[in-house]
Amino acid sequence: MKKRITWVDWAKGLTILLVVCGHVTIGLFDQHYYTGFKQDLLLILVQALYGFHMPVFFALSGYFFKTPSSWANYGQLIKKRSLALGIPYLFFSIFIFILMLLGGNQVRTQVSWTTLFNIWQRPLGLMWFLYVLWALNVVFGALALWIKDIRWLFALALTASLLANIWPSSIFCVQQVAIWSPCFLAGTLCRRYPLPQKKTIAGMLIISYCLLLFLWWQTNPTNRISYAQPGWQTCFFLIAILIAFTIFPKGQAFADRHPYFTKAGQTSLGIYLFHVPVVSACRWILNALNLHQLGIQLSLGLLLGWFGTRYLVHLWQKVPLLAWLLYPSFSHTQKGKLHD
Repeated sequence: MKKRITWVDWAKGLTILLVVCGHVTIGLFDQHYYTGFKQDLLLILVQALYGFHMPVFFALSGYFFKTPSSWANYGQLIKKRSLALGIPYLFFSIFIFILMLLGGNQVRTQVSWTTLFNIWQRPLGLMWFLYVLWALNVVFGALALWIKDIRWLFALALTASLLANIWPSSIFCVQQVAIWSPCFLAGTLCRRYPLPQKKTIAGMLIISYCLLLFLWWQTNPTNRISYAQPGWQTCFFLIAILIAFTIFPKGQAFADRHPYFTKAGQTSLGIYLFHVPVVSACRWILNALNLHQLGIQLSLGLLLGWFGTRYLVHLWQKVPLLAWLLYPSFSHTQKGKLHD
C-alpha cells in the first residue's frame, strides 16, 4: 500500500499554521481597536497571509486530483469526494450554525434558519472551502473526460478566472469555481510537471511576492484581497503557489526527521474547521483581561489559538463517531497510509 507523501503533509501543516495566523490577524484588524501604523501593519499582514494560504491549500488539494478515464471512473470520483467532503460539510455547517446562534450579537455575521437551509447554494462561513473543493472535483472531473491534456484544462481555468473577474456571476458556486480553478489545477500541473527546486528561483519568487505586496500598498487599500473577485490580485495566488511548490518538496527529508508539522498536516481539515471559534474565544479572553498590546494579541492569540485548536482536534478524534464525521472516508485502522 502506498505511503503518504510526507512533504505534502508537512506543507499542509505549515500552511494551516498560516491560516490560524491569518484569522488571528484579521480578527484584530476587523475590530478596529488600533489606528495609524499598527492598523496599517495588520492590513499588510492580512494581505500577505490571505494572498498565500488558501491558494496553496487549493493547489495541495489539486495535487492529488486524478482525471477520470471514463464516466464510471468519474462516478467513483464524485462518490468518494462527496463522502469525504459532504459529511463534514453538512455536520459542521449545523455545528457552526448552532455556535453562531448561541453567540448572538457577539458574532460578526448574524444568522437565521434561512441561512442554514440555504447551505446547498451558499456556504456558512469557513465552510466555503469544502463546498468549492467539492464543486471543483465535479466540474473538472467531467471536463477531463473531454479535455485530456491537463495543460489545456489549466488554460481553460485561467480563462474562466479572467472572465469571472471581469464579469462576476451572482451564483456563488459558478463564481467561486471560476476564481479558484487555476489554483486547484496548478497543483495537478505541478505534479505532472514538477518545478525546479532551486534556491535562486525560490528567492526570486519570494522577492516577486514582496514587490507585488509593495505595489498593492501603493493603491492605498482599505481592505484585504477579495476572495469573491480578486481581480489583478489573482497574481498573489499564482506566485504563492509557485513559491510553495518550489520550496515545499525540498522539505521531504526535514519533514521525515521533524514530524511535528507533518502530523499537523494530517489533521489539517480538523484544524481548519475548529480554529475559528478557538481563535475568537482566545481574542475575547485577551480583551477581557485588558491585554490590548498588539504584540501580546498577535503572539498569545497565535499560540493559544494553535495549541488550543490542535488539542481540541485531538480530543475530538478520541471519539470514533466524531472522528468519522470529520474524516468519513479515512480508515482509522490504517493511520498514515494514504492521502484522501
